[in-house]
Amino acid sequence: MTSYEAARMIDVSAVRANNSIRDIKSLVQYAKKYRFINVHVLPTWVSMLADLLKDEEDILVGAR
Repeated sequence: MTSYEAARMIDVSAVRANNSIRDIKSLVQYAKKYRFINVHVLPTWVSMLADLLKDEEDILVGAR
């Protein structure tokens, strides 16, 4: 298994009430760098997350 294939199995999340915009932006940077399959946030942040990932067709947006 390659590192890319492994990364495509990893979901990352910022789903705690105290996660800030800064936390989410940092998480998105990691997702882009390592090509994680999915980023999850609280429903309040989904719109912003979708905007941050709009040019990343292979990284999905999720909510918890």
